[in-house]
Amino acid sequence: MKINEVFERLMNNRDEVYEAIDEYGQKLELFISSRKYFRFQITSKNGTKIDPSLGGGGFSGNIKSDYDWYLVRKPVTFMKAINSGKRIRAENWANFHTWNEALDILRACANGQALGRINGKWLIE
Repeated sequence: MKINEVFERLMNNRDEVYEAIDEYGQKLELFISSRKYFRFQITSKNGTKIDPSLGGGGFSGNIKSDYDWYLVRKPVTFMKAINSGKRIRAENWANFHTWNEALDILRACANGQALGRINGKWLIE
């Protein structure tokens, strides 16, 4: 999605984080801080965090308008995923499923595998 959509979504969902990759391969992150400021962070290809402003990483306004931004999905517990009412997946699954489909997949697993997945991290679509 484009930056105008990201700003609109952040205004309605202040817990979300969006990221894009710039032409240098750096990861750009945009989110709203706990103090309700837009925050812009950069992580270089080698993992070094770069502060884009002298004020501690706040939004500096230097974001190209043509980057493609993506929602960063935060891992949640199995119960939070199930109760979301949305499609979900275990962190190591490739596809999202309804909660009924996810339960069918878990039923087909060996007990140890199913328990490991239930206690693992889950993502909500």
